[in-house]
Amino acid sequence: MGKAFYSRLSYSIGNEDWTTERAALRIKPSDRILAITASGDRPLNLLSSECAQLVAIDANPFQNALCDLKRVALAELDYDHYLAFIGVRPSSHRLETYKNLENKLESASAACWKKYQGKIEKGILYEGSLERFLNMSSFFVRSILGAKVDRLFSTSTIEEQQVFIENTWNEKAWKRALGLVVNPIFTRFFFKDPGLYTYGGSSLKLSHYIHDRLLHGLKQFPIKENILISLICYGKVFEEGFSPYLTYEGTTLIKKRCEKLTLKTQNATAFLESVEEESFDCFSLSDIASYMKKEAFHRLCYALFKAARPGARFCIRQLLTTYTLPEELTPYLQRDEELEAKLEREDRCCVYRFLVGRVIK
Repeated sequence: MGKAFYSRLSYSIGNEDWTTERAALRIKPSDRILAITASGDRPLNLLSSECAQLVAIDANPFQNALCDLKRVALAELDYDHYLAFIGVRPSSHRLETYKNLENKLESASAACWKKYQGKIEKGILYEGSLERFLNMSSFFVRSILGAKVDRLFSTSTIEEQQVFIENTWNEKAWKRALGLVVNPIFTRFFFKDPGLYTYGGSSLKLSHYIHDRLLHGLKQFPIKENILISLICYGKVFEEGFSPYLTYEGTTLIKKRCEKLTLKTQNATAFLESVEEESFDCFSLSDIASYMKKEAFHRLCYALFKAARPGARFCIRQLLTTYTLPEELTPYLQRDEELEAKLEREDRCCVYRFLVGRVIK
């Protein structure tokens, strides 16, 4: 399944709304957390809350290497130099900075970055395969929608934005632009993400679903706070959309907790099956379901139950899959359907469905 996808830097900036995880997991200072690494944003943002330990896991070593690099840069550099190094601000000294950080990295991370010096020099924040693809496709999106994109992003209030969407925004052109961005021919050739099509089923049209969900987002949330729409339209994230690990206040908190982060390069299910029972209080599993058959997802749920402490909380996102929890586990993995519906309405990324709740033991 997507061998190339797991042997390269696939994601470099997270498009998820970090406040959703905060609401679903309600992290306490004594909690041990398991999180999928991906771009590294999720585990770093979770460290903005006090916790006992955070294990970030990913089957792709390059994603863990990215998280390690972000963590070390955040811990060792002052805020301005940190933003310049990772690519938020211009810099002509990134490789020189990297040499000063290299001995702080885990050995596996340093080995990965030897292959990716060019990405470091450019600023790693937008150098993942998805981000490069969206940066390329954003030129086509703006050519289709024209000046309306700049006008939309220049609105100053949510009310002004809503009026613009209702009266001026070209919904047909927006649908056409999204259809181009998620066209299977392009995404399979350039991005090669198996999570987009392999297990979602043929009944769901990706472009139609994303169009409807993002149109909801355009009407509900300040446009510059929506990371995914910003990436689709401009190939970058605006400061208004920065999550904690990119803000001054957030980095001040996270910097003090970086030593609590442990990286594991392993299949998440196999890892959970291998740890002692009742090891974790929180599970931040992202959209891991999109990369699994239903049977594999159910196996993950059983492993989660085994590894969960009594009262543990979980947050699972789903993009195109619509899996439910195994029937035998429903008395023990107690879903909070009211919170799920609230998060689906309020999540600024807009495109995810949620399985959230707590573990009863």
